[in-house]
Amino acid sequence: MNKPTVLLVTDSAHLDTGFGRVAREIGIGLVRSGKFNVVQHGWFHIPSDKLIPFCVIPTIQSGKGKGPDAYGEQSYDAVVQHVKPDIVLVVGDEWAIRHIVSRPRSHKLVGYVPIDAAPLNPEWVSTLKGFDKLVLYGQFAKHTVEWADSSVKADIIPHGVDLDTFYPVGDVAGVEEFRRQQFGEKWKFIIGCVSRNTARKKLPRLIKVFRKFIQPATTCPECSNVFTTDPLLECPACHNTRGLAHTNPKHDALLYMHTVPTDAHGFRLVPLIARFKLQGYVAMPDGMKVARGVPDSFLNMLYNSFDVFTLPTGGEGFGLPLLEAMSAGCPSLAPNYSGHVDFMREGGGELIEVSEMETCISNNGERALANIEDYVMKLDRFYYEPEEFVKKWGPRYRMLHGEDALANIMTGNQLRRVASECARNRAEEYGWPSAIEKWVQLLSSLVDWDLGNTQAVMPYRAEVL
Repeated sequence: MNKPTVLLVTDSAHLDTGFGRVAREIGIGLVRSGKFNVVQHGWFHIPSDKLIPFCVIPTIQSGKGKGPDAYGEQSYDAVVQHVKPDIVLVVGDEWAIRHIVSRPRSHKLVGYVPIDAAPLNPEWVSTLKGFDKLVLYGQFAKHTVEWADSSVKADIIPHGVDLDTFYPVGDVAGVEEFRRQQFGEKWKFIIGCVSRNTARKKLPRLIKVFRKFIQPATTCPECSNVFTTDPLLECPACHNTRGLAHTNPKHDALLYMHTVPTDAHGFRLVPLIARFKLQGYVAMPDGMKVARGVPDSFLNMLYNSFDVFTLPTGGEGFGLPLLEAMSAGCPSLAPNYSGHVDFMREGGGELIEVSEMETCISNNGERALANIEDYVMKLDRFYYEPEEFVKKWGPRYRMLHGEDALANIMTGNQLRRVASECARNRAEEYGWPSAIEKWVQLLSSLVDWDLGNTQAVMPYRAEVL
């Protein structure tokens, strides 16, 4: 019996981008199910040594991988004619895939679309309605789409994480040696961030937060304010001079940002680091290029070597690096807004208060700005043992959470240990096999014949057409 063919349209499965990883996991999962043939029309394709068990047909690229066919507008029709798919599964932002929806077709068209800001751009509704089946990443996206147009119906299939690739490494000495080789011996506390350097990721926000995190501070018991400056003898807010508490600068804390320092879609991070006088306290990978990642085994060791992982993002369709870090047992922090909230709540991670929203230029949606004070306070909970945390944040914490809030507060080593266990437990609810099972069921419902039970197909190296 012939199996139905799925044409997967998104970033090439050979790439280390978010869409590339999703293409890889879904494509391999569908092949292994034994129920589908899979071919990909891969954006920005660059061959790799990854074992991809399906053919990747590249878009027509210029020398830098971009150009008028970056998202397949010129080559898509020819690929469809050649492959003759039963189902086309498109994974991408609305603006990158809208050209596909309006084309004549004899196949079923499925859209797997991230929504990372609200409200939804009204111009997007017609695109979302154009799919035979619309699939979203989580509740944030579903609520946002339904708010824009209640007639738009969508399924939810969250991304997954490879629990065998991203896991807590039991070899503590090995992790310490990796940490020493990568970052040196000086650092007691390492904050990690894995992210593309784009405007949406808000990396300058993290740099500002880190500046305040490592500075000395003065706390006023009268007005509960915390001032991250050199030691003060008088409170600038209420002019109190009695009982002021002072904390020392953190010379043992490092911020590691796994990103490209200069990105055409982002910020020039090195001058920004210099502006905030953070030279010597911030590290980035040497020679990293966009979409050219590191092996997953190395990335897992990075997650294991961080004391805490954070993403200062303004909005995520899902937030795969957060889930990967959690799967590796790394405590994680991110703003309380958008797609990652689904898996970070209920003990999975720490959610940072949002101080305000700003309108993004790309779609007029609102993106979050993390509250800097709450950000620093939550990082301090992971850094300080209870006595030092209460010394700096006690008055403020009581004011925000009540007089008894500090009675049994968990901080420092204990908090990191408990948060690590909770993060891994939560991540285990999001393994890729569960997501793939949902995809097999959904795609099977779109074809007219019985798929039967066939043997799973193991990965093999495919030739690119």
